[in-house]
Amino acid sequence: MASEFPTNDVKALWQNQKPKEVRMSVDDIRERADRDRERVRRRTVIGSAASYLVIAYFVLMFFVVPNVIGRIGSCVTIVACAYMAYQLHSRRGEALSGPPTGSAGIRAYRAELERQRDFHCGWWLWSRLLIFFPSVLLFIGGFALSYPQLAKGLGAIAAVMVGLTILAVPLNRREARRYQHRIDELDALEK
Repeated sequence: MASEFPTNDVKALWQNQKPKEVRMSVDDIRERADRDRERVRRRTVIGSAASYLVIAYFVLMFFVVPNVIGRIGSCVTIVACAYMAYQLHSRRGEALSGPPTGSAGIRAYRAELERQRDFHCGWWLWSRLLIFFPSVLLFIGGFALSYPQLAKGLGAIAAVMVGLTILAVPLNRREARRYQHRIDELDALEK
């Protein structure tokens, strides 16, 4: 069945479409900002607690693993977790101390959205993955050298680590797109 419109008409129709109007009140923006602030606060608390627990575990493992490779892996993992905790604390809502009011509040909310988007993509994401993933594998390798009877189980743990690291990329990119969508909505409101 042939198309109803000639190709040029469809192209012209598409190009002449009016952009979808985004209607959001200041209260809607304030509500979203509050929800985002709570999400970031929760992420920071949970992520920090997890980082500190992992640091405590690897400090203990430093004294348990008898070989140098495992100890180096422990030390680098401790540094990686400290770096993750730093990222969590440095990337949390410093621009949004209160509810967004007026154009200055909307600009602050937009800056916060940009910070959160950047946390989930680009340098911030890859630096977390590239420091943490190899350090844990180095520790697992050192541990397996010290306790060869556990090598099979440690190999399974390493495989899970690889899978989780691969899964982290699309999940973080999806979160970055979600923040970008909110930024685009704010931009549409300003026009």
